Amino acid sequence: MKTEKMIRQQARDAMKGNLSRLIAALGFAALTFLTIEYVEYLVLHLTGAINYESGEAYNSGSTLYVGIVSAYVFAVLFLSPLLNGYIKTAANTALNKKCESTDLFFYFKGAGRYFKTVLYNLLLFMLYYVVSGALNLNGWLNAFFHSWFTQTPAWNIDTFLIVLAGVVTVFIRILVFMLFVHFPLMAKALNDNIGVKDGVFAMLGFSFKNFRHIFKLAFSFIGWFALCFFVVPALYVIPYFSVAALTSAKWLFAMDKRGGVV
Repeated sequence: MKTEKMIRQQARDAMKGNLSRLIAALGFAALTFLTIEYVEYLVLHLTGAINYESGEAYNSGSTLYVGIVSAYVFAVLFLSPLLNGYIKTAANTALNKKCESTDLFFYFKGAGRYFKTVLYNLLLFMLYYVVSGALNLNGWLNAFFHSWFTQTPAWNIDTFLIVLAGVVTVFIRILVFMLFVHFPLMAKALNDNIGVKDGVFAMLGFSFKNFRHIFKLAFSFIGWFALCFFVVPALYVIPYFSVAALTSAKWLFAMDKRGGVV
């Protein structure tokens, strides 16, 4: 039996009796972040900082615009332990075949744990944005070929190349996430005692070494991910992949020469 198929089977077994709690945790976390984004957009619109029809900023350098966007970023950062909480819910499912509704708020229990998690997320996503920003093909095209890149859409070779650049940019961002973010988040969920230095920076070698495993697992879910186009199937697919990813990470950490994190 192929490794990915075996991991998917273990994930399905672990999810039995836990799916409703996984969906509830995912839904609450997603709704929280969507609400923050909606509030940001609403405030930007009501204050006249953006064009309602196009969504573009009238003056992205204004104090008002910068202040509203900064408030949004801080709100996301300080609520980011909800993301860790959802992954913790999936981790407990993978490890113990049992999760609780309170797992979502695990990282809000205690000031030390909470602020350590916020710092962990801050460093992790700063690393992600620096690397993905440097490899942002759309950004480079917009900077050096602005008139061509922002031309009125028309189905010709130029449009095809612009769309292709967008697809490549998204693919690069996914790869960067897998390389720099995925395993540190898994490690944090599987072992809350992991230090910020070990989780964010020392984990890089492990991530590059085992990148092929998460890539192959994600590729094996390509059909499931396609179903997410219809939105509703995502309520099953995302928890399914999350538990499978934690199951894979659990075994990879256990086989690591350093003894892993679990």
